[in-house]
Amino acid sequence: MQSGDHTAPQLGTANHHVVTYQDGAYCLYLNGVLLASAKSANVTIQPVLQIGSTGWTCGAFDGVIGEVALYDKALDADRVRVHHLVGLS
Repeated sequence: MQSGDHTAPQLGTANHHVVTYQDGAYCLYLNGVLLASAKSANVTIQPVLQIGSTGWTCGAFDGVIGEVALYDKALDADRVRVHHLVGLS
């Protein structure tokens, strides 16, 4: 995994998280900025979408999820940044 100069979010603060997957590459954005990326050919698609789960055996996310959006294609970096900025206004 490659990571930029950005760090993980601080506890107790609202943050905008985005994960994209396209052409074998995952990108993780935090507050509109690319945080990390990785390539993987081993992608497992599950028949159930779980939002707020930390895994099959780890339990639920301990926090608040304000909004969820799903798209039929991966957002590019500019679109992720714009989504974050719109959410701030």
